[in-house]
Amino acid sequence: GSLPADWDTIKRVKQSLSIPVISNGNISSFEDVQKCLEYTGCDGVMSACGILINPGIFSEEGSKLEKGEMLRRYLDFAKKYKATKKQIQKHMFTFLKKELTGNLECHTKLLNLHLNASEDNTKPDEADFDDLYFIVNSLFPVESVEKET
Repeated sequence: GSLPADWDTIKRVKQSLSIPVISNGNISSFEDVQKCLEYTGCDGVMSACGILINPGIFSEEGSKLEKGEMLRRYLDFAKKYKATKKQIQKHMFTFLKKELTGNLECHTKLLNLHLNASEDNTKPDEADFDDLYFIVNSLFPVESVEKET
């Protein structure tokens, strides 16, 4: 495992330097971002594991998104910016660790995404994205809004 970030040391480093300093570690929510910036005086923060668990971590709006909506936006970006099957699969397994437990159909669809790739840089096709959206919509159904007539 990793050691917790020492914000006191990061604060001293920031105070002793005239260049931008970026803090890294112990960031798992938007509130953590704000607390770290305030406490250390850093110019920014980084997150590795935290952002894989909560991709909305760096914005107030993103941190308030329902998980299903956040994942739909993630898939929209993955499609737009041509993420590979391997990248998407890794992120989705991390995002959905709890939800995939016991859901064999969704777990299998996600597992098969990368297994069906010929190379690590294989891009998903429309059928792959249909399966990915199916997974998200199965785990987080979109509530239908009835229109007033």
